[in-house]
Amino acid sequence: LREKIVLDPQWMIDALKSLITAQMFIMHNPAIIKPWYEFREKGKLTHELI
Repeated sequence: LREKIVLDPQWMIDALKSLITAQMFIMHNPAIIKPWYEFREKGKLTHELI
């Protein structure tokens, strides 16, 4: 992405949000279940989810 320009940042946000919030992927990784629930409930995005 360093050499790309994102003209519509909402598109990028929506794409990343769909990856981060895909519950079927979260449940297969117990280490990120708690941070994922914090993200869903409080909007706190931690490094574990990126």
